Amino acid sequence: MHGSLALTRSLLAADLVDQLRLVVTPVAVGEGRRLWDGVRDAQQWELEQVVGAPTGSLLVDYRRSGA
Repeated sequence: MHGSLALTRSLLAADLVDQLRLVVTPVAVGEGRRLWDGVRDAQQWELEQVVGAPTGSLLVDYRRSGA
């Protein structure tokens, strides 16, 4: 499901997510928003894979531990 940071945090808070696939794009201006800020039990997520895209973005997969 594609969505905003607010939607993702809401789904995480409601314990409705067992896998995250993120596209992380570097930005050189200002500060970005952090996904894990305010997420309870953020340490239960394991990084599964990181792949660099030709554009400089990273394709990042996380899976909930035990899922």
